[in-house]
Amino acid sequence: MPSEPVRRQRLSELSRGQAYIKRVREEKDEFWAIFGACGRPIALAESRELARAVARHFGLEPVDTH
Repeated sequence: MPSEPVRRQRLSELSRGQAYIKRVREEKDEFWAIFGACGRPIALAESRELARAVARHFGLEPVDTH
């Protein structure tokens, strides 16, 4: 069985070119966060549609998360 760093590296390779879109709620406000495949935050958007458009603008395929 591969070690944890090897699995993370492989997962990162498989998801390269993807941006993960996740809804974030802060009290009454709602934002959509855009994360790189490595988990690094990229940006916040005011709507899901805008977050997906931003990801595509930078050549990334948006993927929704829960």
